[in-house]
Amino acid sequence: LKKRVHPRVYFDGHFIVRAGTVGMSMFFIQTGQVSVVSPSGQHLASLQAGGFFGECALLSSTTRIAHVRAEGCVEVMELSRQELAELMTWYPVLLTSLVSSSRQRIQLVNPQQQVPKMGPKTAVAAVAGELKEKLQLASTGAAGAA
Repeated sequence: LKKRVHPRVYFDGHFIVRAGTVGMSMFFIQTGQVSVVSPSGQHLASLQAGGFFGECALLSSTTRIAHVRAEGCVEVMELSRQELAELMTWYPVLLTSLVSSSRQRIQLVNPQQQVPKMGPKTAVAAVAGELKEKLQLASTGAAGAA
């Protein structure tokens, strides 16, 4: 896992993710604390070292459901959507844990919202779509340069 994650540092008050944006990665908190805030500004939770966030958008291929803000200096490890999809094929227990957590978090943010489909096929399909798009752009760029 250490080979697949990238260290990041955020300072007090900095938004690590914002609700409504496209989620391209998830985060594992190494040190410090973050606040999870609803789009309306309601404080939903505080997460500390050992916690994680950002999985909802990756597993459901939707936009982020909440803001996450650093409370003091926070060190996180960032895992991309593609890396997560690859890990889920090797570690199905990780998938089970993330899906369970994600469903609970979606219901916490918006109890009336129907929980979208989640799972390895959804995450892998999103990654496949991104790769296909990149390949198309690369081939278009290559054709235009010729």
